[in-house]
Amino acid sequence: MKKFRDLKLNTRTSLTAHAFLIPFYIGIIVFFLVPLVNSLIMSFSNVIVTDNGYKYDFIKFQNYTYAFNKDPSFGTNLVQSIGEMLWKVPTVNVFAIFLALIANGKYKGRTFVRAVFFLPLIFASGVAFDCINSDYVAQNIMSGSDMSGGTVSNTNALENLLIASGIGSQIVSLVTKITDSIFSMAWSSGVPMILYLAGLQSISPSLYEASQIEGASTWDNFWKITLPMLNPIMVICFVYAIVDNFTAASNAVMKQISSVSAQGVNNFGMSSAFSWVYTVLVLIIILIAIRLLSGGRERGRR
Repeated sequence: MKKFRDLKLNTRTSLTAHAFLIPFYIGIIVFFLVPLVNSLIMSFSNVIVTDNGYKYDFIKFQNYTYAFNKDPSFGTNLVQSIGEMLWKVPTVNVFAIFLALIANGKYKGRTFVRAVFFLPLIFASGVAFDCINSDYVAQNIMSGSDMSGGTVSNTNALENLLIASGIGSQIVSLVTKITDSIFSMAWSSGVPMILYLAGLQSISPSLYEASQIEGASTWDNFWKITLPMLNPIMVICFVYAIVDNFTAASNAVMKQISSVSAQGVNNFGMSSAFSWVYTVLVLIIILIAIRLLSGGRERGRR
């Protein structure tokens, strides 16, 4: 105890902080690092059930070779997931910024509007969200479907109308995908909207006052002040949206990984290989997104 008191104040403070963090360190090691290492070992092995537990038969890169060269759907699902991410993530962030701008305005009933916008965040997890996901009518609403006469009719009418107007089929497909996903994207924008709202409230009003004196319009303020000041928050929101999109239960790759794992213990190695390929891909995309958004911020400073 005396030796501890003889230490410098900064050292004592640091040791005390680490002592309080010991439960966190234990949790990280036991519930994160150990399973992570086990899954990596499984991805290079064929898992066999024995009387003494699981046995790992090392097969090198066979699981990864199967994923890319023999599995007919894994590569297709990866491309599909990336394609959905490329338009869903920007759309969610644009919608979240739009909601944050509305919630940050000064008008009567602002508290009620914010409460309504916060509902997706409140119901984003837990029993309520499970009930919504399991409800047949809610699923059709989230997918843009319409219930009539006991049958489900999708947005074929809108698609046929756009094609008849001379719009390309690829553009029509993108438009219908966006309209079908309006509910789910609004549901996913709760957390980004709160982060953007916090960023808007941190912008100094003096910046807008100075721009008003210079004769800048509201449109100029948005592009020259609001958006650049939101860039650090935007990086966080884009990373959140990317992870949320890639780990959603409706994601094609996540469905395949769950399906392979559910087929039995013998497929644990295969599902682990799928998971690691998917994880590395997601990390690469996140790093690219951070680099692009941070690069834009650096160019803005210059």
